[in-house]
Amino acid sequence: VSELSSEFFDFSVDNLEFTLNTKLNLLPKDKLDNTSSAAIRITKDNRFIYISTRGADLLTVISLENEPEIIQQINSGGMHPRDFILSEDEQYLLVVNKDTDDMSSFQLDKTNGKIVKLINTDKVPHAIGIIL
Repeated sequence: VSELSSEFFDFSVDNLEFTLNTKLNLLPKDKLDNTSSAAIRITKDNRFIYISTRGADLLTVISLENEPEIIQQINSGGMHPRDFILSEDEQYLLVVNKDTDDMSSFQLDKTNGKIVKLINTDKVPHAIGIIL
């Protein structure tokens, strides 16, 4: 993922030769200014990638089941998502948002990788990272 262009790139490597397979723009047309992608997480089974994008305040879900494709984009539950993490059982996603000083928790659907719903948002002043 390119931080400044907010693009996702999928490459294959053979004998140290890189081939670009897929390039996806992570930004909706109405959110092209003053954004940057931040954290990236992949599920243990390598089926789904989650990406946060600051400025656009988005969480993006990419399916890797066939060709990489964006299957969902939702609001991060606050402004300027700095970091996020998947729970150990990958049933939840927790994200800290810098400009709203909060942490939001989301329920995940493990079968299709999508973020099902926002569960809770609590104040967490000055949070920049999250670990379990």
